[in-house]
Amino acid sequence: MADSLGAVASEEVAAVAVVSSSLDKVKIFNREINYIKSEKYKEYLKNIIPLIPDYFFHVGASSTGKYHPKFSNGEGGLLKHTKVAVRIAYEILNNYALNKFTEEEKDAILVAILLHDSLKHGYIDEGYTRFEHPNIASEFILKNKFNLDDEELNLISELIKTHMGPWTKDKLGNKVLEYPKTDMQKFVHMCDYLSSKKFLNVEFSGDDILY
Repeated sequence: MADSLGAVASEEVAAVAVVSSSLDKVKIFNREINYIKSEKYKEYLKNIIPLIPDYFFHVGASSTGKYHPKFSNGEGGLLKHTKVAVRIAYEILNNYALNKFTEEEKDAILVAILLHDSLKHGYIDEGYTRFEHPNIASEFILKNKFNLDDEELNLISELIKTHMGPWTKDKLGNKVLEYPKTDMQKFVHMCDYLSSKKFLNVEFSGDDILY
């Protein structure tokens, strides 16, 4: 049974890789990639971003539109939510009075936030938010190592896995997700949380934040 489940998971991961698209996904994230100082992490993103499902670049940040601001609803909303979360992180990480992270930790945080919702509807668009999407994205990262070592990969995976903060239980009350414990995990959650607040009014020019 376990082998069968593993085979299904492998097929789902492969399905992401074979998606044909005219989107230049790496170019869409060019600004965010350049926030990162480490060439190693930049290379990793350039390898894994093309494997993000096409739907990520088109769907809204939430299925109902109730939990996110206007800019992240409708066409391209999930992409915009992600870009705003990355930008919030970038701005705070550049203020040395507000954090004590090392340069490598800052880069890992930015990578994790960029990828945190990459499989929000699952490997293939299921038309709604998968509550366990942090776990799905975390597994996806672990299956696509590219140029990272195990320690770097595990760190990013763990940052993604806990990005939902206190919302760890599904509708049935089952604890599905892990609670953030480390400062880095809490920081990733904070940026995702702030990006989802309805009072935000972020202006975009195409796919990029205007300012």
